[in-house]
Amino acid sequence: MQNDLEYRLFKEELQLATISKRALAFTIDKILLALIVLAAMGGRFDGKDFEGIIVAMNQALLFTTLVEITYQSVFTKLYGATIGKMLVKIRVVDVAMLDNPNWPASFLRASVRFLGEALFYLGFVWALFDPFRQGWHDKFAKTMVIDVAA
Repeated sequence: MQNDLEYRLFKEELQLATISKRALAFTIDKILLALIVLAAMGGRFDGKDFEGIIVAMNQALLFTTLVEITYQSVFTKLYGATIGKMLVKIRVVDVAMLDNPNWPASFLRASVRFLGEALFYLGFVWALFDPFRQGWHDKFAKTMVIDVAA
């Protein structure tokens, strides 16, 4: 499998995205999502007592989860990249087709990605040691991230 994938990448003249580009795209996306959540939820904390703040924080956590998974799923399916990935010129592709992942794979990737973040980013650390730089989310969804700048 590994040799076949290496051959297909070579044949299609594709290169894996570097960890530094992926980290930059991750940072850009996190800033964008934080701004969206802040704009939507920022006023919910005003004038609250302790219990009100706890309720608002729980609502913000649920909202953040839904926004992030939706953002990652939709952009990955439709464009093969989130806004952060587009800006640094990298793209998510399905390993079998070397094209945008389908809806189930995009949703699975986004969900496992979120879980990998919740588990101290271990899903991302995995990519540092993987020959195809696949994190847990890529492994589960059968995707990889390629460089499109070349």
